[in-house]
Amino acid sequence: MNLYSWLDAERLLASNTQNFTYFPEGIADIRAYSEAIEIDLVGDNQTIALDFIKNVFGNNWQADEHKIELAYGPQSSMDVEIITQCEEQGERHPRPLWKDLGYEAATQVLPKTPEPFEGQCKVAAFHSFKGGVGRTTSLLTWFKALQVNFHRDSKHKRLKVLLVDADLEAPGLTYLFKDSDKPDVSWIQFLEASHYPAVDESEMVASFAKELDRYTKSEAGFEYCLLPAFSSTSESGMAQLMNISVRPEHLARSYEQPWRCTDMLQKLGNQLQADIILIDLRAGLSELSSPLLFDPRVERFVVTTLAEQAIMGTEFILNRLTSLANNQEWQKQFGEKTLDPRVITTFINEEFKKTDQYKVGLERLNGAYMPDKYAEENTNAIDGLEIIEGEFSSQLLNLGTLDSALSVIENASPLLNEGLNWARDFFDSENQKPTQKTDAYAFGGEDSPANKLYELSAQLVYAEQGKTDKLLLTTPLRNLAQRHASSLPQIVSIGAKGSGKTFNYIQLCRRGNWKKFLEEAEINVDRNQSSRLTSTFILPFTHSKNTVDDAEDAISQARLSFYKKAGAQDSFKQSKFIRIKDAALRNPTTDWLAFWEKNIIDLHNLGGQITDFEALNEEMKKQELQTIVVIDGIEDLFPEVGGSEQEALAVKNLLELPNRLREIRNCAIGIVIFIREDYVEAVTAQNLGQFVERYEPYQLQWDADAFLRLVYWTCGQAGLTFAQDPVANLTTREISVKLHVLWGLKLGSPSSREAYSVRWVYAALCDLKGRLQARDVVRFLKYASKKTRDSSSVSQLTDRVLMPQAMRNAMNECSLEKVEEAKKELAVLGDWIKKLANIEPDKKTIPFSAKAIDASMEQLEKLIEYGIVYEDKKITEPHRYYLPESYRQGLGFTMSKGGRPKVQAMLKDSLGKIPVDP
Repeated sequence: MNLYSWLDAERLLASNTQNFTYFPEGIADIRAYSEAIEIDLVGDNQTIALDFIKNVFGNNWQADEHKIELAYGPQSSMDVEIITQCEEQGERHPRPLWKDLGYEAATQVLPKTPEPFEGQCKVAAFHSFKGGVGRTTSLLTWFKALQVNFHRDSKHKRLKVLLVDADLEAPGLTYLFKDSDKPDVSWIQFLEASHYPAVDESEMVASFAKELDRYTKSEAGFEYCLLPAFSSTSESGMAQLMNISVRPEHLARSYEQPWRCTDMLQKLGNQLQADIILIDLRAGLSELSSPLLFDPRVERFVVTTLAEQAIMGTEFILNRLTSLANNQEWQKQFGEKTLDPRVITTFINEEFKKTDQYKVGLERLNGAYMPDKYAEENTNAIDGLEIIEGEFSSQLLNLGTLDSALSVIENASPLLNEGLNWARDFFDSENQKPTQKTDAYAFGGEDSPANKLYELSAQLVYAEQGKTDKLLLTTPLRNLAQRHASSLPQIVSIGAKGSGKTFNYIQLCRRGNWKKFLEEAEINVDRNQSSRLTSTFILPFTHSKNTVDDAEDAISQARLSFYKKAGAQDSFKQSKFIRIKDAALRNPTTDWLAFWEKNIIDLHNLGGQITDFEALNEEMKKQELQTIVVIDGIEDLFPEVGGSEQEALAVKNLLELPNRLREIRNCAIGIVIFIREDYVEAVTAQNLGQFVERYEPYQLQWDADAFLRLVYWTCGQAGLTFAQDPVANLTTREISVKLHVLWGLKLGSPSSREAYSVRWVYAALCDLKGRLQARDVVRFLKYASKKTRDSSSVSQLTDRVLMPQAMRNAMNECSLEKVEEAKKELAVLGDWIKKLANIEPDKKTIPFSAKAIDASMEQLEKLIEYGIVYEDKKITEPHRYYLPESYRQGLGFTMSKGGRPKVQAMLKDSLGKIPVDP
């Protein structure tokens, strides 16, 4: 660094001593003057001082002459004077000012811990690095949210809000209020009176409160008033702005009372009987804002766009707030989550969300705020900085008066919903009462809800057991019913591994005939078709090799129902079919389309000379029968489809069967094939997109709606009383609300700063492309309920079945079991796990390189294909590979500080705003 004046030298010393509050051992004090630097030593070991100066000033230090050379050459320098045998200084605490906290230090020293607020008045501040990013508009949105929420809920009798315009360089709120609505006091005057009280402090505060009360507006119990930046828009009022004698930093300079600025403001709020103070702070790294911004008692909102200049400054602010959040004494006093700021990103639209700038911006924000609690090894990657998105609305660009601004916000601000969530939490905390007990309060014992849920979900994890008989109408099944109420389905249902193929297959088998399926799906059946549909049988063909117990019974019973009606014998055995299939695989000339046609004809076992589907169709019509053949377990029958040409041909021709049957006029044979998506990709090289699009309505994808319905349905099957309404009759929102009894509104009390439970679980179980597997959902319920049932140490909230800590701890068990299961089914994963056993633990860190974890590119491509590994293709550096949470812990990987923000940004981009967000 070039030193052009003694102030540059002082600045360099400040950056190495956290503004002269933290010195190396042996140094008592350092002072910088225009011509010299003085160093006080506790003893007489001058080496300590000389080494320190050398480390700080480098080549500018002239050791022989004890001088620091400035940029102008030898003729310009500063002396360094060392004073020995000085008294050791007492502990110095920095003040809540940028000049004290803005410097990084090896050992961060923090201001004295403030005393908790007295009285009921809360304080929330809105800050931004740059002006013009929507900070004032965001504050007004939160203000409007309080107003709307107050009038919506009849139990609120009164609420009072004090707005403070603390932007003393470019006031915004002050100009929104009419002169007739502004008191004859100002923020400037309040600071001056607090610093130089002419009367007793309480009398001064009462005088300001009295003046503010005169200008308080009231609307059916909702009251508000403004403490403007200056007291008048006249020339004399503007003169206050041009001649500010006392700023917030003056109140913060006291080492004994560094929090006096906030203390005085909160006392004013209490005197005014305000419930909350909303403060609009000055933008930038300004000491006009720092005493309030750094106060742990203040709820902080940092507003920014994702433009480069705004992001850079916001990163710096968040980085410094990280240091405050790591203070263990503050954590104990105020709570870990309370210390976390919230970030509001503005001017976001759907087009911008598709850009790299959006994704990189989210990643940088997440990376800038990384307290130690988020770096712990088993912390879920989705836990972190709360980023609230404010979508762009052009109507917000030109706000006039307060009334017009609030009207625009109410009608055109997408951010208002986020404000309403916050306002609801605010009122919940204001009206906190003992939590009402539900059927969830009994945590242990056989009859407890947690145990009932555990016993059922433990059976449901593997659908092959078929332990339940009630229909869960997922979107694919709903589409199947709606689109084929009067025509037989001839379709392919495609899904990822664990997406519920076998689950849906068994659900259809349990119905037995198509009429029953349509009735349970609440599809109106035409009277003229009722008889025909009763004779439309669901006829199972192949099934998963792991199918056991009740599922096998359901499959056998479905076949028997058809054979009984047709007067045929049940001669189908899967073991016999496998022998026929294996023989066909050994024959290189097998006509696979004919193979499938013959075996499905044999499945019907109607006798006679039936040699093709046309003949089978005629026989079925003659007997007034219809069938829907359902097929599952293809992955078991053809495990080498990627490496065997014969197996690939077999599967490819199987997928041609729906087309083959559609060729037959008035066909009495339907077919539903459940198959994994990677199998479809392996055998459908041409026109893959067209093929997938044709069957898209039946694709097994678990979006937020399907996820909630599965969870609610499982709770109902377990006999939990809150989940007894038919799931098909409920909207997504209604289900989400009902599930508050399962896992609470949040991972904590409803008014806490913890994450919303439904979003946390959904994000934790999704992969990095936002895809979800049904098995993972049920597995999570299994372990979360077990840990709730068995634990006596977790904080027991009586309004829910699953405890927050049990939910968090369940993720590790889920990941371990998922990996153990997947490695048996996916050879490439099993091989990789064997290699990982020989990899040093410190190399198993996300993100990772192929070389570090000894994976070939062929292996990685397969792992990426299966959704186990994600590659960031936007970068070329080696460390560009990531794992979703559902695999990370089970594979023994840790998350680096740099990897966490990337994963959070990928999840936010993939999930977006899910329909069940509060």
